[in-house]
Amino acid sequence: MSFASIANNQCVSCNNLQDATVNPPFYLVAYPPNPIPVSTEQITKQNFEDYILGPLSITYPTIAAYPAFANKPQNQLVVKGDIYITGTITMEPAYGIYFTSSTNYNLSAFSYPVTSTTTINYGFQVYADNGSGFGFELYINGTISSPSGYAHITIYSSDQIVDQSDIFASSGPQYVLLSFPYNIDAPSAVRVVVEDGGINNGVTDVKFPISSVAVSRTTGQYQVVASAKVGAQFLDNLQGYIYRSIDYGVNFQKVGGQQSTLVGYWSSIAISDTGQYVVAGEQYGKLIFSSDYGASFTDITSNIPSCDYPNPLAISNVSISGDGEHIIVCLFPSLCSASTPTSRSYLSNNFGASFSLAIDEDDQNTENSFLVSEINSDGSLMVISSQDGIFKSTNNGGSWTSVSFGAQGISKRGISMVSSGSVIGVIGTDIYTSTNSGSSFSTFVASAYRGIAVFNNGSNRFYTLYYSANTTYPIYQSGASFATPLTAVSGPGNKQWWAISASDDGQYILAGTCNYSSNNTNELWRSNNGGSSWIKI
Repeated sequence: MSFASIANNQCVSCNNLQDATVNPPFYLVAYPPNPIPVSTEQITKQNFEDYILGPLSITYPTIAAYPAFANKPQNQLVVKGDIYITGTITMEPAYGIYFTSSTNYNLSAFSYPVTSTTTINYGFQVYADNGSGFGFELYINGTISSPSGYAHITIYSSDQIVDQSDIFASSGPQYVLLSFPYNIDAPSAVRVVVEDGGINNGVTDVKFPISSVAVSRTTGQYQVVASAKVGAQFLDNLQGYIYRSIDYGVNFQKVGGQQSTLVGYWSSIAISDTGQYVVAGEQYGKLIFSSDYGASFTDITSNIPSCDYPNPLAISNVSISGDGEHIIVCLFPSLCSASTPTSRSYLSNNFGASFSLAIDEDDQNTENSFLVSEINSDGSLMVISSQDGIFKSTNNGGSWTSVSFGAQGISKRGISMVSSGSVIGVIGTDIYTSTNSGSSFSTFVASAYRGIAVFNNGSNRFYTLYYSANTTYPIYQSGASFATPLTAVSGPGNKQWWAISASDDGQYILAGTCNYSSNNTNELWRSNNGGSSWIKI
């Protein structure tokens, strides 16, 4: 009987083991004088160690490290499950696209064509592409029938994104280039999934929590979304995507295709007033910039001065001026040049080509001291909110002054500004609003809110969000002239709202949820008529 045909709870014979050295998984056989005898006799742990040096991949921990094997006495019989550790690979065709073949060693074990969800086992490890950088070819066929008209293939390992690629032709035989950049150890579950390449008209849920959204302030036409499972409370962080809309939020497309820089732990995204310039930052690494309405991005991480903060960067917030020339990047607290936890922000006045230090704040309160920022249309007004107060600059970041109004603890949760800079909203312990370009702020008593979008539709107003990991709430809005009380917005309903943005006139609104307990139940909603009605995207 072949090694492959015996069950995991069956004892292994000498003949079974000999078969396993002719075919995977065991290639490394001990030298004589201990050849594996031709026999149906069942082997003990000691026999196995006499005959076999290790599994196929020498990078994988030796079999002796497996608990089921290590805990056996030397004279006890070995079952297949003691020595052969397996995981699963699942191929999930969808939206009219199915799989026809692959040049990858592990995926070649499938029986093609794969036209429905199919799972096979792999032993020990899914092997990396050996640093070739080329990856492998996955051949597909069919006609895309997704709601958005686009399709995308993603490889997951235990829900972590390994690699991804857009499907570029709408129909017919074709292939995509993918890669396993590192070894994946059993028993990890690997999935190769055809997904909708866009978010469209309420029929496709957003896979990951929405970490940040941004609407072009003067037009509302261009809108961007960052998705990822990030934050101090997200102990099982997951990478996500960036999406963009060029038609007032009616349709969104996943940006990036095979560009690995666009798969990440995105924590913040911002867009210029016309939508031409976009900047996005990761909680664990990259800073990227687009000058073509979010169609493509350039990694500009290295343009930030070096510091002994943990590498990679830990970006909490990004903002961009209306003309795209000025960018502020805020970092989570870290030990930089000072000996105490430091929240730093960096400023660029040349479209991200270079950055210099804007504010360096020492604060022992590492949980609450990180910064958020906003910039007006031309960079003549910049505002940074911190644990110790609000700071503003009226000379393109050349100097900063503290706005004193007796409030503390006003960082962490959100900031918003209309393009002119005349109206500003900041969230911290309470909600703080300014109607004179940040010269003074008034306190709107409403504790524990986290997202804000200010606008003027004939009167100054704002939308805000109340977030709880265990409870759902509606989107709230202020009265005219920031009047109390807050009232619930009808339409989208009670959810775990996390991010919101609006155009200057409040006509175009975009809001996303952060249900981090479930990866597949997050939602993105828009309104194109000032909140009178809402549509799930």
